[in-house]
Amino acid sequence: MGESGSFRQYLLELLSRTGKQRQLEELFEILEKTVMLFKELDSYNRDKYSFEIVELATRFINSALLVRTVIQLTSPENKKREKLAHQYLIDSLAIGAATTTKLKYAESSNEFIVSLPKD
Repeated sequence: MGESGSFRQYLLELLSRTGKQRQLEELFEILEKTVMLFKELDSYNRDKYSFEIVELATRFINSALLVRTVIQLTSPENKKREKLAHQYLIDSLAIGAATTTKLKYAESSNEFIVSLPKD
């Protein structure tokens, strides 16, 4: 997802069509951060964590499309869709935070963060 890559441009276009939706913008920032962390990993960890990057990108696209439908629809069912979109975005933000943490500590995953007491 380089600065001028077509996939990034597609995501930015989706983002621009959703107005100023704060949580969606936050999710995009998390996605960008995870991609940067992912690029720094060795090949073993890239293979191990590639699913998480794809999952997060997919959740961003799904979230953007849900938000767009909320903006475009005017039916009484729209409140249900708005609630669904909000809940999906919150779940996506949580998954993004977890993915960021996994990638941040991926190469030190064989080390204990907390020292265990010795017998």
